[in-house]
Amino acid sequence: SDIFQVYPSDLYSIDVAKLLLCCTMLLTFPLPFFTMREMIVLVLNDCFGQDDESEEMRAALLAEEFGEGDLEDTSFFDPTRSGMGGDSGGANSSNNVHAAARIGARSQQTRPWLKPGEERQLMFPYHFALSLLVWATTTVLAIKSPNLGDVLDLVGCATGTFIAFILPALFSFKLVGYTHLAAVIFILGGTVGSIGTYFSIMQLL
Repeated sequence: SDIFQVYPSDLYSIDVAKLLLCCTMLLTFPLPFFTMREMIVLVLNDCFGQDDESEEMRAALLAEEFGEGDLEDTSFFDPTRSGMGGDSGGANSSNNVHAAARIGARSQQTRPWLKPGEERQLMFPYHFALSLLVWATTTVLAIKSPNLGDVLDLVGCATGTFIAFILPALFSFKLVGYTHLAAVIFILGGTVGSIGTYFSIMQLL
């Protein structure tokens, strides 16, 4: 880091601090991969892995999460059954188990990149390829970037204004309806974010 340049280069403590900083970056750099990889998997599942049994899939996942005994009287597992009575509840539980197995097989056919019975875990070849792609992309961008300050400017302008101004205004439009205050925040945040993002990109180029 540039902060170590203000110290004399012959100090062993500074060399140790640089080494510890490198170890910290080496260990913390892969951590954002978990979230990014999971988001990519969820997007792929929504875009390319949808089937006609999505509602039944949700019901099966709820049964697996909370237990079949606690949800045996929940009618949305099977709209044709009310779930009242012991026999009906047992039938619903049995139907949920068979539905989960059927949906798991169907999901494996429509989403071959997932592990069997998993909704977010990739098969090893896809897991390795996606991790390598994310790592290569971030590494190339880091090498090509002139300095960290310009990157932070771009991230702050592109995402900071979006989180602080655009999203709250959109949520207000959705929950409350149109208001002049939300419109002003939306226009102001969008304008400032667009201008800042443009100049930040120009600095990187």
